[in-house]
Amino acid sequence: MVTGSMLCLALMGCGPESGYPDSAASPSLVGEPIPASHVTNHIWTQSAAQELGVDREELRAAAGGLPWQLVSAAEVQMAVACTGAGAPTVVYLNGFTGKAANWWSIPAVEQSASNRVCLFDRPGVALSEARPGPGPRTSTPRMHADEMYALMDSLGEEGPFLLVAHSYGGLIARTAATTDPDTVAGMVLVDTSSPLATDLDEPLAWVGEGGVIDTSAVPGEVGDGPAMGNEPIIVLHAGVRNENSPLAYSEAEWEAFQRQAATISSNAVYGVVDGSDHAIPARYPDAVVAATTAVSQSIRDGNAPLGECPAGLAEAGVVCAPL
Repeated sequence: MVTGSMLCLALMGCGPESGYPDSAASPSLVGEPIPASHVTNHIWTQSAAQELGVDREELRAAAGGLPWQLVSAAEVQMAVACTGAGAPTVVYLNGFTGKAANWWSIPAVEQSASNRVCLFDRPGVALSEARPGPGPRTSTPRMHADEMYALMDSLGEEGPFLLVAHSYGGLIARTAATTDPDTVAGMVLVDTSSPLATDLDEPLAWVGEGGVIDTSAVPGEVGDGPAMGNEPIIVLHAGVRNENSPLAYSEAEWEAFQRQAATISSNAVYGVVDGSDHAIPARYPDAVVAATTAVSQSIRDGNAPLGECPAGLAEAGVVCAPL
């Protein structure tokens, strides 16, 4: 968990010296600043935070201390915060209707002590504006991937990026790496949805975010990929199944999705977060940080082998398992 001194260090964008090129320490202000009070008004209530085991005051400090701004890109406006220094730049991808400030602020602040990090809300979610035009508005994972790239380009953030995705965000990450593989250096897939799911053509499966997300093209676009070669990937699978789990799938089906995700690279680790349900980024942010740090170090070392279980995972509650 983030200590006071670590929070201060991370928000200043300090990072260790290394031979790997650093990203910029501070973002260029290209949009409208979002006041910290507006950000903290969108985080979980005290009861919701307690249910997830989140220290709400820590979350408020982390979320409110990030440099949020509203940026125009790809004909939409998105709320984004980037801070820290050090390549590869980490881009966090929210789950369905997930608010970036809730899910990623704590791990992002800690990660920013060694990496450039960016978190953002998709159009129609939390701090971001709805898509323009009359409803019902339709979006797709391909659109979300393209919008992410356009947002990073507008900010002057340079790839290739380390994508850290939760739940639905996994479809965006895998689509992004399929359509533009040179911009993705590695991934951390946190209990993510799969392009192999059989119900992605259900028209009402994803209603929210100011409209409907059409996932029907994902199987054809992504297949069982992308093919990541030896680019590092860590898959984190929730060990607890409860009402927060993706109940459209059986436990065996969901486990198969997670295990398959770890086969898209020859340099991958599959780990189970034994104590967490689907809400891993909130319940076990240290697991996300440990996995992100391991993948980042592998990238810096030229896609060095992750090994059976990288340092830090076990201490963060992750049990590495063979595929």
